[in-house]
Amino acid sequence: MFTAKKMFINIARNKARSLILAAFSFLAVLFAGICFGNLEQNESLLAALGEKIPVTAAIANSTGDRLTGLDITEKRIELFLDLGLEDYTVTAESYGNIGFGPENTEQRASVHLMGTNTVSAMDAWKPEPPISHTWV
Repeated sequence: MFTAKKMFINIARNKARSLILAAFSFLAVLFAGICFGNLEQNESLLAALGEKIPVTAAIANSTGDRLTGLDITEKRIELFLDLGLEDYTVTAESYGNIGFGPENTEQRASVHLMGTNTVSAMDAWKPEPPISHTWV
């Protein structure tokens, strides 16, 4: 009771300062409400952005400089697909030598295997750029 009584006495004694403090407090709360409202609106817009704009992504190593030759297990790929990805491309490559002789001889055969779930992933089947000729 003593604190409330003292507060009202100070408000009555310093009316101008009290009004200015109340106005600044109101403005601070108003601006904080506007900022938090904008944050919530931006979060909802960002959450719906993937449905409106198609997103293209590639899996790389931890430094981001290598897209091929990664050791990704089948279980990890299944976890990626559980995210609801659409129109994904998966490739697998394998190299090896078959035979019993020394490497790079006629007794051994070098083998390169590549598998994919879509033809567009095969580099060899992509259209080649046109060849420009320079006539002298």
